[in-house]
Formats: sequence, C-alpha cells, structure tokens
Amino acid sequence: MAGWMPEAKPPADLKVRLVSPGEPLSAGDWVEAFRAVDLLEDGEPEFIATRHPGSGSICLTYHDGIRFTVNAAGTVVEIALPMNTDTAALLPALLGPIMGVAMRQRGQVCLHGSAVALGKHAVALVGDSGAGKSTTVAAFARKGYAVLSDDVLPVRHGDEGWLAVPAYPKLRLWPESAQALMGSADALPPMMPGWSKRALDLAEHGLRFQSAPMTLSAIYFLGQRQPADPAFSDVPPAEALMRLLSDSFASRAQTPAQRAAEFQFLGRLVREMPIRQVCAPDDLGRLDALCEALEADALQLRTTPDRL
Repeated sequence: MAGWMPEAKPPADLKVRLVSPGEPLSAGDWVEAFRAVDLLEDGEPEFIATRHPGSGSICLTYHDGIRFTVNAAGTVVEIALPMNTDTAALLPALLGPIMGVAMRQRGQVCLHGSAVALGKHAVALVGDSGAGKSTTVAAFARKGYAVLSDDVLPVRHGDEGWLAVPAYPKLRLWPESAQALMGSADALPPMMPGWSKRALDLAEHGLRFQSAPMTLSAIYFLGQRQPADPAFSDVPPAEALMRLLSDSFASRAQTPAQRAAEFQFLGRLVREMPIRQVCAPDDLGRLDALCEALEADALQLRTTPDRL
C-alpha cells in the first residue's frame, strides 16, 4: 500500500540500544568517577558512575540494576535492562543524567541548573541539589512563563551571544514542593518506582515549554534560604567560575582534556555574563514573591548600561 512507509530521515544523532542484562562491560578496569548526590528513601545513591580509561566510555549503574553506558563520542547509549523491568523506568534517567553525560562526551557544557524564559531572554538558576531550582521554575510556569530546562541545562556561545538550550518538558519536584505548588504531593506521580521525587509534565498541566534556544541574560545561584524577603548580591567572576566548575554536569567523569576545555568555556561565560546570588524565603508559600523579585532583578540587569 502506497504511503505506509515513513519518509526517509537523516542518520540518527544518538543511537540507543538494549543489550542483554547479563552482558558484561568491556574488558579492562572501570574506575569509579562519582556517586549521585540525590539519595533514595533507603539512603542509597540514585546511581554510581564509572569511567573506562581506555575507551573513554562512562557507565551509570542505577540502584535497581539498570545500567547505561555512553561511548566516548556521546553517540551511542547502551542500556542493560534487568528482566521484568518496566521500560517507562528508563525515561527519567535517559532524558536527564544520561543525556547530560552524552552531551558532555561531545564537548557540550551543561550546567546543573534550570532555566525559564522571562520576556525575550532566559535566566538560569543553578545550585546544589535541593536548593530549589526545579521548585522555582515550576512556580514561574504556574504564573504563565515558559520553562526551558530542568536539572540539565546546555549552554552554548554563537553569533547571537550566550544561549540557553531547551531540554525536555518535565520537572522533578520534591514532595514538599509538589504539595506547595499543586495542593498535594499525590497530585503528581513519582518519577519512577521507589523515588520520592515527583514528575510535573508541563503539557499535561497546561503549562508552557520553550522549545527553541533563547539568549541567556543572567545566571542566579540559589543561596541559603532565609526568613526575610529575597536578597540579591553579585558573585565575583572567580568565585562564580569555581562554583560552576564544581557543579557542571558530569564534571567528575571528565578527562583532563575535557576539563581544560570546560575551564576555558566557563571562564569566558563568567566574564561576560551577570552572575548573581539570591537568598530565597524559606517559606514555600512565598514562591510568587520570589518569582516577582527575580524577574525585577533580571530586568534591571538588562536595562542597566554598565551591566550589559
């Protein structure tokens, strides 16, 4: 029957394939690179990452036995899936940490942060796990603003300047954040079985997603929460560089050459980009006030000549 075949498409940019769960990793010594900061309810890390010094491949082994191996070029992801595992359990990791590792293998620097569109520009929110990145962009989304990314934020530099690159239209929220934003933590499903974090699908809740890159106008570190109103301060370039280097995505699994390239890239970024810290109210009921303060501060940065 004519027309049933799909139109020809260019070669895949990323190949994802399943391998036998019993298939061993390639021969040679695998060196532990890092353990996930996020812990599960039983106190175990979400995953453990190892690197193969010979091939340059990176392997992330999750608590439930799912294993992702990304080749040195960041073009192939192999997934060893234990028997009777729901394939839906793959998506949170594949679209988050694994995609971040694949992009880093290709030389693309990814910040451990989230981004939201404020007018014609994007601002990035970075910080430690639990600092409130996802919660804050979810609050912006609830107010009608478009979200670009959560957790893994690719940043690139081109003719248009610094750009924030979109990821995928889902947010990861802690139960207390889901409670504050949705009225009940149970209003959102777990990211996957055994996880306490909840999944907020933007489309399912009528929220906006920005699918095209946008000019990045500022980066905000989320600092220590406090009882007072939101407070802002400049972060010196040298301090900003060290903080970004320590928290860029997959940084601890990089080769020396990758690390050097990242140092140059982030060094230029902190010299040319306004970097601010915001100490947010510790009351989740004041998220709207935090969003209003962030938007006002970002607008002031864009309209102050000596800050451009």
